[in-house]
Amino acid sequence: MTWSSPYIAAGTGNYINSLLTGFGFNNCLSGSFRRYVRMELNELKRLEPDIIFLPSEPYNYTIADKIKFEKFFPGAKVVLVDGEMFCWYGSRMEKAGGYLKDLFKGLGVVRESRES
Repeated sequence: MTWSSPYIAAGTGNYINSLLTGFGFNNCLSGSFRRYVRMELNELKRLEPDIIFLPSEPYNYTIADKIKFEKFFPGAKVVLVDGEMFCWYGSRMEKAGGYLKDLFKGLGVVRESRES
């Protein structure tokens, strides 16, 4: 997710998607062919995501948001993440690889970067 009111999630052809697919994840919105997808939570629920990342930016998701998503998506892991590591390319890229490896290990989701 990248925004709330309206909900917007990362689709394809953007930095967030490239980062996640580089670590072996499949974006459930990859079939949308749009960079950012405006959607209702019911639409996302139909896609049955395994993990939902709620970043600190560009929209600052909170613990209250996490609880709301956990109730709405009981089968998914809902994780608050550092938005800079997911959304900012450039100087943040140096730190992003280590941050993501640690995050995914902590979630019990061990994925290796395709570049490793």
